[in-house]
Amino acid sequence: MELVYSRFLQTQSRLGQRVFAWDGLTNRNAVAPTGVYIFVLSLPGRTVTGKFALVRR
Repeated sequence: MELVYSRFLQTQSRLGQRVFAWDGLTNRNAVAPTGVYIFVLSLPGRTVTGKFALVRR
């Protein structure tokens, strides 16, 4: 498994929720391919993990 992205993300607040946006680029500025990705968000006092599918045409 390869680390694809590791940077601080910009957040936006919407109706009490935080939105994290990723531009779909890897640490090497290449377009991330279609696949299932695992994420870890380190927040103050909390760590959130999960997975998502990125589908490209």
